[in-house]
Amino acid sequence: MTNTPNSFVDSLRQHRLFRVATIYAIVGWLLIQFADICLEAFESPPWIMQAFLVIVLAGFPITVTCICLLARKNSDGPSKAVVPILTIIVAVLLSFGAYHYFANNQAKQNPTSAISQQVRTSNPVLAVLPFANMSSDAENEYLADGITEDVITLLAQSPGMEVIARNSTFKYKNQNPDIRDVGRDLGAEYVIEGSIRPFGDRIRVTVQVIETATGAHIWAEKYDRPLAEFFEVQDEVSLGVAAAVGDAVFREGYQRASQSRTEKLTAWAATSRANVNFNLNMLDELAVESARQAVALDPDYALAHAVLGRVLAIQSLADVDNHAGAEEAEAEARLAARLAPDDPRVQAYLAVSLLWTGQPAEALAIGERVPKMSPSYAEGLMYYGDILIHNGRSQDAIPYLEKGIKLTPSAPQLGFYLFLLGEGLMHQGNFVAAEEPLIAANRLFSRENSLALVHLAGTQLQLGKVEEAKANLKLADPSLGSFINDAQRIMEFYSTDGGGEYFKSVWAGLEALAATLEN
Repeated sequence: MTNTPNSFVDSLRQHRLFRVATIYAIVGWLLIQFADICLEAFESPPWIMQAFLVIVLAGFPITVTCICLLARKNSDGPSKAVVPILTIIVAVLLSFGAYHYFANNQAKQNPTSAISQQVRTSNPVLAVLPFANMSSDAENEYLADGITEDVITLLAQSPGMEVIARNSTFKYKNQNPDIRDVGRDLGAEYVIEGSIRPFGDRIRVTVQVIETATGAHIWAEKYDRPLAEFFEVQDEVSLGVAAAVGDAVFREGYQRASQSRTEKLTAWAATSRANVNFNLNMLDELAVESARQAVALDPDYALAHAVLGRVLAIQSLADVDNHAGAEEAEAEARLAARLAPDDPRVQAYLAVSLLWTGQPAEALAIGERVPKMSPSYAEGLMYYGDILIHNGRSQDAIPYLEKGIKLTPSAPQLGFYLFLLGEGLMHQGNFVAAEEPLIAANRLFSRENSLALVHLAGTQLQLGKVEEAKANLKLADPSLGSFINDAQRIMEFYSTDGGGEYFKSVWAGLEALAATLEN
Protein backbone atom coordinates (compact mmCIF):
# COMPACT_ATOMS: atom_id res chain seq x y z
CA MET A 1 0.00 0.00 0.00
CA THR A 2 1.35 3.38 -0.98
CA ASN A 3 1.94 5.85 1.83
CA THR A 4 0.04 9.10 1.68
CA PRO A 5 2.07 12.30 2.14
CA ASN A 6 0.72 12.71 5.68
CA SER A 7 1.49 9.12 6.65
CA PHE A 8 5.01 9.45 5.19
CA VAL A 9 5.65 12.60 7.24
CA ASP A 10 4.30 10.85 10.32
CA SER A 11 6.66 7.98 9.61
CA LEU A 12 9.59 10.40 9.35
CA ARG A 13 8.62 11.86 12.69
CA GLN A 14 8.38 8.37 14.12
CA HIS A 15 11.96 7.70 13.01
CA ARG A 16 13.05 11.08 14.43
CA LEU A 17 14.41 12.35 11.11
CA PHE A 18 14.36 16.02 12.11
CA ARG A 19 15.94 15.37 15.49
CA VAL A 20 18.67 13.16 13.96
CA ALA A 21 19.37 15.72 11.24
CA THR A 22 19.70 18.53 13.81
CA ILE A 23 21.95 16.48 16.07
CA TYR A 24 24.10 15.39 13.11
CA ALA A 25 24.54 19.01 11.96
CA ILE A 26 25.56 20.19 15.44
CA VAL A 27 27.91 17.29 16.15
CA GLY A 28 29.41 17.49 12.64
CA TRP A 29 30.14 21.20 13.06
CA LEU A 30 31.78 20.59 16.45
CA LEU A 31 33.90 17.76 15.01
CA ILE A 32 35.09 19.98 12.16
CA GLN A 33 36.11 22.74 14.59
CA PHE A 34 37.92 20.25 16.82
CA ALA A 35 39.71 18.62 13.87
CA ASP A 36 40.76 22.00 12.50
CA ILE A 37 42.42 22.95 15.80
CA CYS A 38 44.09 19.57 16.36
CA LEU A 39 45.34 19.07 12.80
CA GLU A 40 46.80 22.58 12.72
CA ALA A 41 48.58 21.98 16.03
CA PHE A 42 50.16 18.80 14.68
CA GLU A 43 50.99 20.48 11.33
CA SER A 44 49.14 17.73 9.43
CA PRO A 45 49.05 17.84 5.63
CA PRO A 46 46.03 19.69 4.19
CA TRP A 47 44.55 16.61 2.52
CA ILE A 48 43.67 15.10 5.93
CA MET A 49 41.34 17.99 6.77
CA GLN A 50 39.94 17.95 3.25
CA ALA A 51 39.17 14.22 3.46
CA PHE A 52 37.59 14.67 6.91
CA LEU A 53 35.30 17.41 5.56
CA VAL A 54 34.23 15.18 2.67
CA ILE A 55 33.32 12.37 5.07
CA VAL A 56 31.38 14.57 7.51
CA LEU A 57 29.49 16.50 4.83
CA ALA A 58 28.73 13.43 2.71
CA GLY A 59 27.54 11.55 5.79
CA PHE A 60 24.67 13.99 6.33
CA PRO A 61 22.67 13.31 3.14
CA ILE A 62 23.50 9.61 3.43
CA THR A 63 22.07 9.46 6.94
CA VAL A 64 18.95 11.41 5.92
CA THR A 65 18.45 9.17 2.86
CA CYS A 66 18.71 6.03 4.96
CA ILE A 67 16.09 7.34 7.40
CA CYS A 68 13.77 8.23 4.51
CA LEU A 69 14.15 4.75 3.06
CA LEU A 70 13.46 3.28 6.47
CA ALA A 71 10.37 5.45 6.82
CA ARG A 72 9.02 4.33 3.43
CA LYS A 73 9.61 0.67 4.13
CA ASN A 74 8.54 1.03 7.77
CA SER A 75 7.67 -2.44 9.00
CA ASP A 76 8.64 -4.31 5.81
CA GLY A 77 12.03 -2.57 5.27
CA PRO A 78 15.34 -2.79 7.01
CA SER A 79 15.61 -2.34 10.73
CA LYS A 80 16.83 0.82 12.41
CA ALA A 81 20.29 -0.75 12.60
CA VAL A 82 20.57 -0.36 8.81
CA VAL A 83 21.05 3.41 9.12
CA PRO A 84 24.28 3.43 11.11
CA ILE A 85 25.61 0.36 9.27
CA LEU A 86 25.09 1.94 5.84
CA THR A 87 26.55 5.24 7.08
CA ILE A 88 29.69 3.50 8.38
CA ILE A 89 30.18 1.54 5.13
CA VAL A 90 29.82 4.63 2.97
CA ALA A 91 32.09 6.64 5.31
CA VAL A 92 34.84 4.01 4.96
CA LEU A 93 34.53 4.05 1.17
CA LEU A 94 34.62 7.84 1.17
CA SER A 95 37.71 7.77 3.40
CA PHE A 96 39.65 5.66 0.91
CA GLY A 97 38.45 7.72 -2.01
CA ALA A 98 39.22 11.05 -0.33
CA TYR A 99 42.68 9.84 0.72
CA HIS A 100 43.66 8.84 -2.81
CA TYR A 101 42.16 11.93 -4.38
CA PHE A 102 43.62 14.57 -2.07
CA ALA A 103 46.95 12.88 -1.35
CA ASN A 104 47.65 12.18 -5.04
CA ASN A 105 46.54 15.60 -6.25
CA GLN A 106 48.18 17.70 -3.56
CA ALA A 107 51.40 17.98 -5.58
CA LYS A 108 49.46 19.76 -8.32
CA GLN A 109 47.54 22.03 -5.98
CA ASN A 110 50.26 22.84 -3.43
CA PRO A 111 53.82 22.99 -4.80
CA THR A 112 55.52 23.57 -1.45
CA SER A 113 54.01 20.53 0.23
CA ALA A 114 55.14 18.33 -2.67
CA ILE A 115 58.79 19.32 -2.50
CA SER A 116 59.92 16.36 -0.43
CA GLN A 117 58.32 13.93 -2.86
CA GLN A 118 59.83 15.61 -5.90
CA VAL A 119 63.44 15.58 -4.70
CA ARG A 120 63.52 12.36 -2.71
CA THR A 121 66.55 10.24 -3.63
CA SER A 122 67.88 6.81 -2.63
CA ASN A 123 70.59 8.43 -0.49
CA PRO A 124 70.26 8.09 3.30
CA VAL A 125 69.00 11.25 5.04
CA LEU A 126 70.86 12.41 8.17
CA ALA A 127 69.92 14.94 10.83
CA VAL A 128 72.58 16.23 13.24
CA LEU A 129 70.90 17.35 16.46
CA PRO A 130 72.47 20.20 18.46
CA PHE A 131 75.34 18.93 20.57
CA ALA A 132 74.70 19.37 24.29
CA ASN A 133 76.95 21.52 26.46
CA MET A 134 77.57 19.32 29.49
CA SER A 135 79.66 21.89 31.35
CA SER A 136 78.26 24.31 33.92
CA ASP A 137 79.72 27.27 32.02
CA ALA A 138 77.20 28.80 29.61
CA GLU A 139 80.09 30.44 27.77
CA ASN A 140 80.91 27.02 26.31
CA GLU A 141 77.57 26.95 24.51
CA TYR A 142 79.18 28.32 21.35
CA LEU A 143 81.50 25.29 21.24
CA ALA A 144 78.50 22.94 21.20
CA ASP A 145 76.70 24.98 18.53
CA GLY A 146 79.84 25.35 16.48
CA ILE A 147 80.73 21.67 16.35
CA THR A 148 77.14 20.89 15.31
CA GLU A 149 77.29 23.35 12.42
CA ASP A 150 80.72 22.26 11.26
CA VAL A 151 79.88 18.55 11.31
CA ILE A 152 76.76 19.28 9.23
CA THR A 153 78.83 21.32 6.77
CA LEU A 154 81.43 18.58 6.43
CA LEU A 155 78.86 15.81 5.92
CA ALA A 156 76.94 17.91 3.39
CA GLN A 157 79.89 17.57 1.00
CA SER A 158 79.08 13.90 0.52
CA PRO A 159 77.40 12.89 -2.76
CA GLY A 160 76.10 9.77 -1.02
CA MET A 161 73.95 11.27 1.73
CA GLU A 162 71.41 14.02 2.28
CA VAL A 163 72.00 16.16 5.38
CA ILE A 164 69.26 18.25 7.00
CA ALA A 165 70.39 21.85 7.45
CA ARG A 166 71.51 23.17 10.82
CA ASN A 167 68.69 25.64 11.34
CA SER A 168 66.05 22.93 11.02
CA THR A 169 67.60 20.69 13.67
CA PHE A 170 68.31 23.50 16.15
CA LYS A 171 64.69 23.61 17.22
CA TYR A 172 65.55 20.50 19.26
CA LYS A 173 68.23 22.34 21.24
CA ASN A 174 68.00 21.71 25.00
CA GLN A 175 65.33 19.07 24.42
CA ASN A 176 65.29 15.29 24.71
CA PRO A 177 63.02 14.28 21.83
CA ASP A 178 62.04 10.76 20.83
CA ILE A 179 64.35 9.87 17.95
CA ARG A 180 61.51 8.23 16.06
CA ASP A 181 59.55 11.48 16.21
CA VAL A 182 62.59 13.41 14.98
CA GLY A 183 62.92 11.03 12.03
CA ARG A 184 59.28 11.52 11.05
CA ASP A 185 59.41 15.28 11.55
CA LEU A 186 62.56 15.86 9.49
CA GLY A 187 62.31 12.92 7.10
CA ALA A 188 65.62 11.54 8.40
CA GLU A 189 66.68 7.90 8.50
CA TYR A 190 69.58 8.54 10.86
CA VAL A 191 70.02 11.00 13.72
CA ILE A 192 73.37 12.07 15.15
CA GLU A 193 73.44 13.06 18.81
CA GLY A 194 76.41 14.35 20.75
CA SER A 195 77.72 16.35 23.68
CA ILE A 196 80.82 18.31 24.68
CA ARG A 197 82.39 18.85 28.10
CA PRO A 198 85.36 21.24 28.28
CA PHE A 199 87.47 20.93 31.42
CA GLY A 200 90.67 22.91 31.85
CA ASP A 201 92.68 22.76 28.65
CA ARG A 202 90.96 19.59 27.45
CA ILE A 203 87.62 18.74 25.88
CA ARG A 204 85.56 15.57 25.87
CA VAL A 205 83.22 14.91 22.94
CA THR A 206 80.77 12.01 22.69
CA VAL A 207 78.73 11.20 19.60
CA GLN A 208 76.36 8.46 18.46
CA VAL A 209 74.43 7.56 15.31
CA ILE A 210 70.87 6.27 15.79
CA GLU A 211 68.60 4.65 13.23
CA THR A 212 65.24 6.43 13.49
CA ALA A 213 63.09 3.52 12.34
CA THR A 214 64.20 1.23 15.17
CA GLY A 215 65.93 3.53 17.66
CA ALA A 216 69.00 1.30 17.42
CA HIS A 217 72.46 2.76 18.08
CA ILE A 218 74.63 1.83 15.11
CA TRP A 219 77.78 3.73 16.10
CA ALA A 220 79.14 5.61 19.11
CA GLU A 221 82.48 7.14 20.02
CA LYS A 222 84.10 9.22 22.75
CA TYR A 223 86.98 11.65 22.25
CA ASP A 224 89.13 13.05 25.06
CA ARG A 225 91.61 15.54 23.61
CA PRO A 226 93.47 18.80 24.29
CA LEU A 227 91.28 21.80 23.46
CA ALA A 228 93.83 22.75 20.81
CA GLU A 229 92.77 19.65 18.84
CA PHE A 230 89.09 20.64 18.79
CA PHE A 231 88.89 20.95 15.00
CA GLU A 232 90.62 17.59 14.49
CA VAL A 233 87.88 16.05 16.62
CA GLN A 234 85.26 17.56 14.28
CA ASP A 235 86.94 15.84 11.34
CA GLU A 236 87.04 12.49 13.14
CA VAL A 237 83.39 12.77 14.13
CA SER A 238 82.39 13.45 10.51
CA LEU A 239 84.43 10.52 9.21
CA GLY A 240 83.03 8.25 11.91
CA VAL A 241 79.46 9.16 11.05
CA ALA A 242 80.13 8.58 7.35
CA ALA A 243 81.62 5.18 8.13
CA ALA A 244 78.60 4.25 10.26
CA VAL A 245 76.15 5.23 7.53
CA GLY A 246 78.27 3.49 4.93
CA ASP A 247 79.44 6.36 2.74
CA ALA A 248 82.77 5.06 1.48
CA VAL A 249 82.93 7.68 -1.29
CA PHE A 250 82.95 10.50 1.27
CA ARG A 251 85.59 8.82 3.44
CA GLU A 252 87.90 8.28 0.49
CA GLY A 253 87.46 11.73 -0.99
CA TYR A 254 87.45 13.74 2.22
CA GLN A 255 90.09 16.47 2.36
CA ARG A 256 90.61 18.58 5.45
CA ALA A 257 92.35 21.22 3.32
CA SER A 258 89.03 22.07 1.65
CA GLN A 259 87.76 23.74 4.81
CA SER A 260 88.26 27.31 5.95
CA ARG A 261 89.97 26.99 9.35
CA THR A 262 91.06 29.17 12.23
CA GLU A 263 93.05 28.26 15.29
CA LYS A 264 91.33 30.99 17.28
CA LEU A 265 88.07 29.79 18.81
CA THR A 266 87.02 33.39 19.49
CA ALA A 267 87.12 34.20 15.76
CA TRP A 268 85.24 31.01 15.00
CA ALA A 269 82.58 31.87 17.61
CA ALA A 270 82.18 35.44 16.30
CA THR A 271 81.67 34.08 12.77
CA SER A 272 79.01 31.67 14.04
CA ARG A 273 77.19 34.54 15.80
CA ALA A 274 77.28 36.58 12.59
CA ASN A 275 75.70 33.70 10.68
CA VAL A 276 72.98 33.24 13.29
CA ASN A 277 72.09 36.95 13.26
CA PHE A 278 72.08 37.01 9.45
CA ASN A 279 69.68 34.06 9.26
CA LEU A 280 67.31 35.74 11.69
CA ASN A 281 67.44 39.11 9.91
CA MET A 282 69.49 39.53 6.75
CA LEU A 283 69.90 43.27 7.33
CA ASP A 284 70.84 42.96 11.01
CA GLU A 285 73.72 45.26 11.98
CA LEU A 286 74.73 42.75 14.66
CA ALA A 287 75.71 40.37 11.86
CA VAL A 288 78.07 43.04 10.46
CA GLU A 289 79.55 43.74 13.89
CA SER A 290 80.20 40.07 14.66
CA ALA A 291 81.72 39.45 11.23
CA ARG A 292 84.03 42.46 11.56
CA GLN A 293 85.05 41.23 15.01
CA ALA A 294 85.89 37.79 13.58
CA VAL A 295 88.00 39.32 10.80
CA ALA A 296 89.88 41.46 13.34
CA LEU A 297 90.55 38.43 15.56
CA ASP A 298 91.93 36.35 12.68
CA PRO A 299 92.63 38.22 9.42
CA ASP A 300 93.48 34.91 7.72
CA TYR A 301 90.16 33.23 8.51
CA ALA A 302 88.49 32.91 5.09
CA LEU A 303 84.97 32.16 6.31
CA ALA A 304 84.93 35.33 8.44
CA HIS A 305 85.73 37.43 5.36
CA ALA A 306 83.10 35.54 3.33
CA VAL A 307 80.41 36.09 5.98
CA LEU A 308 81.25 39.80 6.15
CA GLY A 309 81.13 40.08 2.37
CA ARG A 310 77.71 38.43 2.18
CA VAL A 311 76.03 40.64 4.79
CA LEU A 312 77.51 43.80 3.24
CA ALA A 313 76.31 42.63 -0.17
CA ILE A 314 72.67 42.24 0.87
CA GLN A 315 72.78 45.66 2.51
CA SER A 316 74.12 47.20 -0.69
CA LEU A 317 71.35 45.48 -2.70
CA ALA A 318 68.74 47.06 -0.45
CA ASP A 319 70.33 50.40 -1.39
CA VAL A 320 71.71 50.03 -4.93
CA ASP A 321 73.26 53.49 -4.71
CA ASN A 322 75.51 52.32 -1.87
CA HIS A 323 78.53 51.79 -4.11
CA ALA A 324 81.05 51.87 -1.26
CA GLY A 325 79.24 49.05 0.54
CA ALA A 326 79.11 46.98 -2.64
CA GLU A 327 82.82 47.45 -3.27
CA GLU A 328 83.74 46.40 0.27
CA ALA A 329 81.42 43.38 0.04
CA GLU A 330 83.05 42.23 -3.19
CA ALA A 331 86.57 42.79 -1.81
CA GLU A 332 85.87 40.76 1.35
CA ALA A 333 84.26 37.89 -0.56
CA ARG A 334 87.08 37.71 -3.13
CA LEU A 335 89.70 37.72 -0.37
CA ALA A 336 87.91 34.82 1.31
CA ALA A 337 87.97 32.84 -1.95
CA ARG A 338 91.71 33.39 -2.33
CA LEU A 339 92.30 32.17 1.23
CA ALA A 340 90.10 29.05 0.83
CA PRO A 341 89.45 28.34 -2.86
CA ASP A 342 87.92 24.90 -2.22
CA ASP A 343 85.60 25.66 0.70
CA PRO A 344 81.98 25.31 -0.51
CA ARG A 345 80.64 27.89 1.96
CA VAL A 346 83.25 30.44 0.94
CA GLN A 347 82.49 29.86 -2.74
CA ALA A 348 78.72 30.08 -2.15
CA TYR A 349 79.11 33.36 -0.25
CA LEU A 350 81.36 34.79 -2.97
CA ALA A 351 78.87 33.80 -5.67
CA VAL A 352 75.85 35.31 -3.92
CA SER A 353 77.84 38.44 -2.97
CA LEU A 354 78.65 38.97 -6.64
CA LEU A 355 74.99 38.45 -7.53
CA TRP A 356 73.77 40.94 -4.93
CA THR A 357 76.36 43.51 -6.02
CA GLY A 358 75.05 43.39 -9.60
CA GLN A 359 77.33 40.80 -11.26
CA PRO A 360 75.01 37.87 -12.05
CA ALA A 361 77.04 36.39 -14.93
CA GLU A 362 80.23 36.02 -12.88
CA ALA A 363 78.17 34.80 -9.93
CA LEU A 364 76.87 31.98 -12.14
CA ALA A 365 80.35 30.84 -13.15
CA ILE A 366 81.37 30.54 -9.49
CA GLY A 367 78.06 29.36 -8.09
CA GLU A 368 77.79 26.31 -10.34
CA ARG A 369 80.77 24.79 -8.50
CA VAL A 370 78.96 24.72 -5.17
CA PRO A 371 76.46 21.83 -5.75
CA LYS A 372 79.31 19.74 -7.13
CA MET A 373 81.50 20.45 -4.09
CA SER A 374 78.74 19.97 -1.50
CA PRO A 375 75.57 18.30 -2.87
CA SER A 376 73.59 18.60 0.39
CA TYR A 377 74.67 22.10 1.39
CA ALA A 378 71.18 23.62 1.53
CA GLU A 379 72.25 27.26 1.78
CA GLY A 380 74.55 26.85 -1.21
CA LEU A 381 71.78 25.19 -3.23
CA MET A 382 69.41 28.08 -2.50
CA TYR A 383 71.99 30.70 -3.46
CA TYR A 384 72.74 28.86 -6.68
CA GLY A 385 69.01 28.73 -7.43
CA ASP A 386 68.79 32.49 -6.83
CA ILE A 387 71.71 33.03 -9.21
CA LEU A 388 70.09 30.88 -11.91
CA ILE A 389 66.84 32.86 -11.67
CA HIS A 390 68.66 36.15 -12.22
CA ASN A 391 70.52 34.69 -15.17
CA GLY A 392 67.22 33.91 -16.90
CA ARG A 393 67.32 30.18 -16.05
CA SER A 394 64.45 29.78 -13.62
CA GLN A 395 63.51 26.36 -15.03
CA ASP A 396 66.95 25.08 -14.03
CA ALA A 397 66.70 26.80 -10.63
CA ILE A 398 63.56 25.06 -9.35
CA PRO A 399 65.11 21.62 -8.58
CA TYR A 400 67.91 23.24 -6.55
CA LEU A 401 65.44 25.42 -4.66
CA GLU A 402 63.15 22.49 -3.93
CA LYS A 403 66.02 20.35 -2.66
CA GLY A 404 67.31 23.18 -0.47
CA ILE A 405 63.84 23.66 1.04
CA LYS A 406 63.55 19.93 1.66
CA LEU A 407 66.78 20.05 3.65
CA THR A 408 65.59 23.04 5.74
CA PRO A 409 62.07 22.07 6.89
CA SER A 410 62.18 24.21 10.06
CA ALA A 411 64.80 26.91 9.53
CA PRO A 412 64.57 30.63 10.38
CA GLN A 413 65.41 31.48 6.76
CA LEU A 414 62.73 29.15 5.33
CA GLY A 415 60.58 32.19 4.55
CA PHE A 416 63.37 33.59 2.36
CA TYR A 417 63.83 30.23 0.66
CA LEU A 418 60.11 29.94 -0.12
CA PHE A 419 60.22 33.50 -1.44
CA LEU A 420 63.00 32.47 -3.84
CA LEU A 421 60.93 29.50 -5.02
CA GLY A 422 57.94 31.77 -5.62
CA GLU A 423 60.12 34.26 -7.48
CA GLY A 424 61.50 31.49 -9.70
CA LEU A 425 58.00 30.30 -10.58
CA MET A 426 56.93 33.88 -11.30
CA HIS A 427 59.90 34.32 -13.63
CA GLN A 428 58.65 31.46 -15.81
CA GLY A 429 55.04 32.68 -15.69
CA ASN A 430 53.74 29.87 -13.48
CA PHE A 431 51.69 32.16 -11.25
CA VAL A 432 49.32 29.41 -10.14
CA ALA A 433 52.20 27.49 -8.57
CA ALA A 434 53.96 30.65 -7.32
CA GLU A 435 51.10 31.86 -5.12
CA GLU A 436 51.32 29.12 -2.47
CA PRO A 437 55.05 29.44 -1.62
CA LEU A 438 54.70 33.23 -1.55
CA ILE A 439 51.76 33.00 0.86
CA ALA A 440 53.77 30.60 3.01
CA ALA A 441 56.81 32.89 2.88
CA ASN A 442 54.83 35.88 4.11
CA ARG A 443 53.40 33.83 6.96
CA LEU A 444 56.88 32.79 8.06
CA PHE A 445 58.50 36.21 8.04
CA SER A 446 58.67 37.51 11.60
CA ARG A 447 57.58 40.93 10.38
CA GLU A 448 55.98 42.18 7.19
CA ASN A 449 58.37 41.88 4.27
CA SER A 450 57.47 44.52 1.71
CA LEU A 451 59.19 42.84 -1.23
CA ALA A 452 57.55 39.48 -0.51
CA LEU A 453 54.16 41.17 -0.23
CA VAL A 454 54.70 42.96 -3.56
CA HIS A 455 55.60 39.65 -5.23
CA LEU A 456 52.48 38.04 -3.78
CA ALA A 457 50.30 40.97 -4.86
CA GLY A 458 51.78 40.81 -8.37
CA THR A 459 51.12 37.07 -8.58
CA GLN A 460 47.53 37.41 -7.39
CA LEU A 461 46.92 40.24 -9.82
CA GLN A 462 48.06 38.03 -12.69
CA LEU A 463 45.62 35.39 -11.44
CA GLY A 464 42.75 37.88 -11.47
CA LYS A 465 42.52 38.06 -7.67
CA VAL A 466 42.33 41.84 -7.62
CA GLU A 467 40.98 42.33 -4.10
CA GLU A 468 43.64 40.07 -2.57
CA ALA A 469 46.30 41.89 -4.58
CA LYS A 470 45.04 45.26 -3.33
CA ALA A 471 45.12 44.10 0.29
CA ASN A 472 48.69 42.83 0.07
CA LEU A 473 49.87 45.88 -1.84
CA LYS A 474 48.50 48.15 0.89
CA LEU A 475 50.43 46.14 3.49
CA ALA A 476 53.65 46.39 1.52
CA ASP A 477 54.40 50.11 1.74
CA PRO A 478 52.51 53.38 2.11
CA SER A 479 54.31 54.93 -0.90
CA LEU A 480 53.14 52.24 -3.30
CA GLY A 481 54.24 53.67 -6.63
CA SER A 482 57.78 54.56 -5.59
CA PHE A 483 58.30 51.23 -3.82
CA ILE A 484 57.23 49.25 -6.89
CA ASN A 485 59.60 51.31 -9.02
CA ASP A 486 62.42 50.63 -6.56
CA ALA A 487 61.67 46.90 -6.58
CA GLN A 488 61.73 46.84 -10.38
CA ARG A 489 64.98 48.82 -10.41
CA ILE A 490 66.62 46.36 -8.01
CA MET A 491 65.44 43.40 -10.07
CA GLU A 492 66.92 44.90 -13.22
CA PHE A 493 70.15 45.76 -11.38
CA TYR A 494 71.07 42.14 -10.64
CA SER A 495 69.40 40.26 -13.51
CA THR A 496 70.86 39.57 -16.94
CA ASP A 497 67.39 39.71 -18.50
CA GLY A 498 66.01 42.56 -16.40
CA GLY A 499 63.73 40.08 -14.64
CA GLY A 500 62.22 38.58 -17.80
CA GLU A 501 59.03 39.23 -19.73
CA TYR A 502 56.66 37.92 -17.07
CA PHE A 503 58.08 40.20 -14.40
CA LYS A 504 57.72 43.18 -16.74
CA SER A 505 54.03 42.35 -16.93
CA VAL A 506 53.90 42.04 -13.13
CA TRP A 507 55.46 45.48 -12.60
CA ALA A 508 53.17 47.11 -15.13
CA GLY A 509 50.07 45.61 -13.51
CA LEU A 510 51.20 46.61 -10.02
CA GLU A 511 51.92 50.19 -11.09
CA ALA A 512 48.43 50.49 -12.54
CA LEU A 513 46.87 48.99 -9.42
CA ALA A 514 48.94 51.25 -7.14
CA ALA A 515 47.76 54.30 -9.08
CA THR A 516 44.13 53.42 -8.33
CA LEU A 517 44.92 52.99 -4.63
CA GLU A 518 46.77 56.29 -4.35
CA ASN A 519 44.01 58.30 -6.03
